[in-house]
Amino acid sequence: MLYGSFEGFTTDASIVAKGPFDFITCNPPYISAGKAARMQNTVGHEPSLALVAGDGGYQAYRAIHASLAVNPNVLTQGGCIGFEIGKGMERGVRRIFEDWKEVGAFKDGQEFLRVIVFQRP
Repeated sequence: MLYGSFEGFTTDASIVAKGPFDFITCNPPYISAGKAARMQNTVGHEPSLALVAGDGGYQAYRAIHASLAVNPNVLTQGGCIGFEIGKGMERGVRRIFEDWKEVGAFKDGQEFLRVIVFQRP
């Protein structure tokens, strides 16, 4: 497991030195601040950094996309990135990664789409 910020993770020397990677899996924060406030009883024990994202919950996805645009070679040719997404966020995440090929989408036990996998262009 590698740790780093979403902004610039593809240029972080400690991460790049371990790559390129065939697959990156990511569970970014995706709860909007407003929704987190309404869910305080459920998420109050978790650090907000792990759960709450700006831009309606899409901030981390945008930062990751921008970072991969700077250095796509952190992934192998044909490499993929898989994301956990919040309920109902698939349209927005697909829009952010519209220049990537979607190669997988998986539902949870309640039939909500929860994971989307994109392949490097």
